[in-house]
Amino acid sequence: MRIIRRILVPTDCSAHTQMVLEVVRQRYPQADIRLLHVGQAGQVFSLLMPSSLGGANLYYLPQIAQEVEAEERAKLRRLADRLGVRAELRQGDVVEGIIQAAQDWMADLIVLHRLERKNWWGWLSSSVSREVLRRAPADVMVVHLPKRVVDTHVGWADPETTALLSRVG
Repeated sequence: MRIIRRILVPTDCSAHTQMVLEVVRQRYPQADIRLLHVGQAGQVFSLLMPSSLGGANLYYLPQIAQEVEAEERAKLRRLADRLGVRAELRQGDVVEGIIQAAQDWMADLIVLHRLERKNWWGWLSSSVSREVLRRAPADVMVVHLPKRVVDTHVGWADPETTALLSRVG
């Protein structure tokens, strides 16, 4: 059995993070846990259409992006302090940020939380969980809230491993 020493917990800075950490700490009490928030400050440029702002207002877009990033950083710092863990902020695509952070930190496990969706849109939309499971450089555990561990996946999300786990578990 492989020892889990480093656990990366991506967060949207919501209250759900505390529930996920309770599950992680219970299962892996000796592990080093790091929160990761992939911010969207860079999205300011793509969300605000330059044509609708006028030329003079384009000057303020970098300042707005910096303010959004500072706000994200402060919110993450408050959450990490309250939960007693270290945290990291990255900017950009959420899936890419999670994959890169897991590689850079050499995480043994990535723990994602997922809210159960009862509507049809949840079945059609591509989720962060699904994409991370498909491409993860580490083991992945998906925690369906509230506090119900429903899927632990080992390795690179290949179909053979998934089939093997479902027969064993």
